[in-house]
Amino acid sequence: AGLLAHFRAVADAVNCTVMIYNIPGRTGISIAPTTLAQLSKHPRIRALKESSGSLFTLSDIQDAVMSEGQDLDFFC
Repeated sequence: AGLLAHFRAVADAVNCTVMIYNIPGRTGISIAPTTLAQLSKHPRIRALKESSGSLFTLSDIQDAVMSEGQDLDFFC
């Protein structure tokens, strides 16, 4: 809930598109695929830089986002 609130507040506060950066090696937490699927519904959140190093994680995120009928640009 905290990550959802944080990223939504940032996206609401700016007038540009937002890229979320998932870098668990630096932050100590990986953003869950379900959380990213919820965030992909925000009109300004349009991209994800995925740096977990796991193709399985990337695939899970893509599946979750697509199951919500959303689309994100992915960078790895």
